[in-house]
Amino acid sequence: GVQTCALPISVYRYANYMAVRVRTTAAAAPSLLRTLNLGMLLDVSDSMSGERLDAVKRTLHAGQDLFTEADYATVVGFGETAAIVADRQPLNAAFYTAIDAMTTNGCTNLSAGIERLVASSGFSSNPFDAVLLLTDGQVNRGVTGTAGLRAMMGALGSMPIHTFG
Repeated sequence: GVQTCALPISVYRYANYMAVRVRTTAAAAPSLLRTLNLGMLLDVSDSMSGERLDAVKRTLHAGQDLFTEADYATVVGFGETAAIVADRQPLNAAFYTAIDAMTTNGCTNLSAGIERLVASSGFSSNPFDAVLLLTDGQVNRGVTGTAGLRAMMGALGSMPIHTFG
């Protein structure tokens, strides 16, 4: 049978796009709630300094109310090298503090970021539900070609990969 439940829906219309938010609660639809495991690749190269990195941080903060503290993320910052910023970190205040502390570092080595994300415990213990890539797209270290980067992303499996920037 078909199960129905009342979900609050908000629609925001802007000049060039529309945003739709569907919210639920455990009381309204307990079978719809589940923990999310996100992978995030954040460009922290020097080309992202200033307003660009600030915009990435604001974007992550803006989405804060879309997640619960039961959701978690593995975040890899990539610049000249790649480093894990958060490893299966619940999306709580400590997560956003770690995001806010990120600074820029050298050239853009996306391939190092992909390798680090694939090797992270967040991926190895439970593959991601989705991967978010936030970058200005100026890859200039490591693997720089589209075909090579696409092949590397294939190591993450079949989950959706969303690119912003």
